[in-house]
Amino acid sequence: GPVAAAHADTYLTWGEPPAAVKEKIDWIRGLAEEQGRTVRFGIRLHTISRDSSREAWATADRLLGDLDPETVAAAQQALGKSES
Repeated sequence: GPVAAAHADTYLTWGEPPAAVKEKIDWIRGLAEEQGRTVRFGIRLHTISRDSSREAWATADRLLGDLDPETVAAAQQALGKSES
């Protein structure tokens, strides 16, 4: 947060539950305002497009099924320590 507030013109976040996104935006915006800055915001989302909803969900399930839980946990822990 502090790094983004001090140096970023645009803060890009992942698509998360709306309340979590609002909390993050409010936090970054507040940090930036303390430094006399404004920051724009964007959300990064992945989309899966197939001919049917069933096919799209099957693809999503396959992609998620390929994730190793230990790798996901390690990535989340590392991201939780980020200052941006």
